[in-house]
Amino acid sequence: MAPMLFKIVLGGLILLLTGPNLAQGRVVVQKRDLEVPTGIPTPWAYVGCWIDKDPTLDGSTLDRPDGMTNENGIELEVNPGPGLWSFVGCYTEGTTSRALETNVDTLGGGDAMTVEVCTSACLDAGYDLAGLEFDQECWCGNSIQNGAAPAPDGLAQCNMLCKGNSTEYCGGGGYLQVYDYNNQVTVTPYFSTTISSSV
Repeated sequence: MAPMLFKIVLGGLILLLTGPNLAQGRVVVQKRDLEVPTGIPTPWAYVGCWIDKDPTLDGSTLDRPDGMTNENGIELEVNPGPGLWSFVGCYTEGTTSRALETNVDTLGGGDAMTVEVCTSACLDAGYDLAGLEFDQECWCGNSIQNGAAPAPDGLAQCNMLCKGNSTEYCGGGGYLQVYDYNNQVTVTPYFSTTISSSV
């Protein structure tokens, strides 16, 4: 069997990465052989949000629980970020104002919203952070501000499908799906630890 990497992120998903899955560009979350709280749907172990900026995982996807499909039966995924953009997590909106300061117009408007459309618009406008919210809004900035923070329940609230691509998520109501360009901005996730093992 291929080497496995167990990555446990406090306040995050418990991940089991296997060689074949990485070769296919997928990150799979599994419950097997891990202690998890009761009441979690099998075979998934959810304890929050997973964030990984490991460049060896370029092109990977962050999978959601079994049964999460669009109206055509296509499995839904969190877009890891196009090009040099990387997904950094689901964030609450700011408490005193917006988490990212600029709402940008995008090519095709809200009805054409995708992760790539938003990240491109933010890059063109000179920003290093892009955030998608409410399935059709694109927000940009160079820092997360105004009391915004990683969502306490991880990816659960970034659950709205993009208006322009029903196979990927574009944040949620009051929650931003945040992307960072070329690791330019320090966005601190919850404490994480990594344990390697070979089977």
